[in-house]
Amino acid sequence: MNLSATLPDLLSTAAAIDGTLVGPALVAASALLAASFAGVLWALRTTGGLPPGARNIAARMAAKAELGRVATTSLHDVRIGTPLEVLTIDHLVKNGGGAVVAGSVWLDGEVAGGARDPIWHVRRGRETITIPNPMLQVAQRVQAARQSSHGALPVTGLVLYAGHARFANGAPEGVVPIAQAGRKLAELAAGMPADAARGKAWTLLCAELLKPKTVQSSRRTPVPAVKAASVVRLDPNRRSVPRTVGRGSAGGEIFAFPGSAPSRG
Repeated sequence: MNLSATLPDLLSTAAAIDGTLVGPALVAASALLAASFAGVLWALRTTGGLPPGARNIAARMAAKAELGRVATTSLHDVRIGTPLEVLTIDHLVKNGGGAVVAGSVWLDGEVAGGARDPIWHVRRGRETITIPNPMLQVAQRVQAARQSSHGALPVTGLVLYAGHARFANGAPEGVVPIAQAGRKLAELAAGMPADAARGKAWTLLCAELLKPKTVQSSRRTPVPAVKAASVVRLDPNRRSVPRTVGRGSAGGEIFAFPGSAPSRG
């Protein structure tokens, strides 16, 4: 069985709602998550392991399995439209009275890159791979979810990673191992109390994401464009940010991952 060749088709047809997989891949996906998860992680740790694309697929599987365990309501691999493109959200979780957009990525080794850098470098042994900054990718999707809910639903972002990542200056806020997803979600839920209006906003957002799309553009923005995104995490130690970067549509808000401080400049 060619894992890297078959997983994309499998994952694109399966979504998880209330912890239950639905879609034509129900039986196959459930069996794969239950029987192959440990084997996939073992493969990631062996010399050579899986090719880069398959590693991210394995990370997405692991995040999906963990979120299905710790969250009561979640969607996976759903698409959200913006005026410029169609974005794929790896994981969308109902959390308290808000929502969390989570991206999943394979990070195993020494990671060089900060919250504002357009690309990150991951070095493990003799191998170094270059990836788009997952924080900026999640930030784009957070902004899209906020706009789709017309600001009625609090939405924040997380980056969940598989592997043993080592950051020279510590992991940026909101970038956590998959195993810590439950703890981080609990922290975020405490700051997003539920109410009827937010519950309705979540329902409407899900209906929008899950309704059949008759026409979808396959055009995707090139990776360098993420540095011009209207959402970005702020450095708590930075007192100001250029006024041309990070201005959102809601009162000039700048998106930040949990714990980051707003600009005072």
